[in-house]
Amino acid sequence: MGRLICFCNGVKEDEITKAIIDKGASKLSLIQEMTGAACNCGRCIPTIDSILDRHTDKEEIYNNSNV
Repeated sequence: MGRLICFCNGVKEDEITKAIIDKGASKLSLIQEMTGAACNCGRCIPTIDSILDRHTDKEEIYNNSNV
């Protein structure tokens, strides 16, 4: 179920959301690795970035990456 985000690889929004929330994907490269989204034409990257923004705390990610 869910809205199709990556047409090239058939990845839906709920798969991306699950990678972020359940598996801790905090950046595009991890979403690509976990779901296969955005690995071909890249047209879905802005949408994936928007989904990441909605489901992650950018300040927390920044602080954790500088530890």
